[in-house]
Amino acid sequence: MGKKPIQTDDDLSDWDHVIPVGREFGSADYERLAELDHLAFKALGAHLKARQWLDEPNHMLGGQTPEEVAKTQKGFERVKKLLRTKEFGEQGAPAAEKRKMPKTH
Repeated sequence: MGKKPIQTDDDLSDWDHVIPVGREFGSADYERLAELDHLAFKALGAHLKARQWLDEPNHMLGGQTPEEVAKTQKGFERVKKLLRTKEFGEQGAPAAEKRKMPKTH
């Protein structure tokens, strides 16, 4: 039997550039996940915030990440609904407008 190849830091850093399964152009989930990215950006206002929100477990989704839940059409609809509440807040006004509203006493 031969020796096992040694992994170098260069080999491991290649994984940083691998596209997650389902995000390859033309895959079955590509369009849904691309729309999810767009909706998260629209609701949260920044790509980094959107990516973090999509990748973090969410108690409103049973501890799963929004991206995991959105792998099915039913789950995608749940995540879209959750993003709409983030975008429009609980009172129905867009979050950006809510920040601009003066406080009333």
